[in-house]
Amino acid sequence: MFSLSKSRWVFGIFVPCVYVIFELGFNHQILSVTADTVNEETLKGLEFWGRFLSGIGFGLLLFQSTKNFKRFLFLRLLFTLLLGIVLMWNLQKLMTDYWVDAATPEIKRSAFVLATLSSGAAAGELTTLPGDKLLNTAISLGEQKIVSALFPAASLYSDQPMTQLASWRGLGTSTFETQFNAPQTAENLNNAFRNLIIPPLTLGFSIFFALFNFAQLSSNLLVFASIAARRVLSAGVLFLLISLSLSYDSSFLDSPGYKNSLRPGLWSGDVTLAVLTEWSFRAVARWQPVSEWIHHHALRDFAFGRPS
Repeated sequence: MFSLSKSRWVFGIFVPCVYVIFELGFNHQILSVTADTVNEETLKGLEFWGRFLSGIGFGLLLFQSTKNFKRFLFLRLLFTLLLGIVLMWNLQKLMTDYWVDAATPEIKRSAFVLATLSSGAAAGELTTLPGDKLLNTAISLGEQKIVSALFPAASLYSDQPMTQLASWRGLGTSTFETQFNAPQTAENLNNAFRNLIIPPLTLGFSIFFALFNFAQLSSNLLVFASIAARRVLSAGVLFLLISLSLSYDSSFLDSPGYKNSLRPGLWSGDVTLAVLTEWSFRAVARWQPVSEWIHHHALRDFAFGRPS
């Protein structure tokens, strides 16, 4: 059986460290494949890894919360990881299925159109009906990927949606409405809507659990500190990481176009989607250089494809 110091290094530092590396690498991979509309197979791969890794992150949280039970550490770890995976898997599945089932055909059609506008939004080419830009300054390639992945969710409940979408497509309203209402299969519409909700849902959970477990890992480095002291440090580090994430200046979220024409409708239309979208915009951008480095160098561009 591990001694207390060895168990802390293995279960409190090594295991969370491996998890954080994979979670941050996955965070970057999401951006790499969702900047454009992806097929059903890729979506299922992202859903699998998103739910699985978030479940691992939640399981490690449960494991750390039961650290007073010092016996059977390995079995306790396996049990809490399994419980975390089951809970997070079903939570994210319920959220995704609820959004898809609750969305009206018009919302799904809007998602289909918004997916074609993502690259233009990332390039700073789009303005709102009052003439406000969605990007006022040039942004890095990494931030362009974030805007491209999250723009559809951020714009889903824009003011005067039909007129706004027609303007972004460079069409008259009547011409656009004819194209908008053209026959589409239910599969295509559902796929477009899942393309819209998966990035904020998966990115939001992914970056939060990565930060939470990094905070736990940091506190466990205090080998000789008491449990109470480590808990205080963990809470302090987590508060600092979340504060740093939310303080990131997002060229998209802070633009007049988003604040005046997109944000009010998003928050009144779907609060959960609004929270996940804005959190993802700021937090993912804050830690994007770290996640990119980890994905390229530590994980060697692991694809996170759907297991066969």
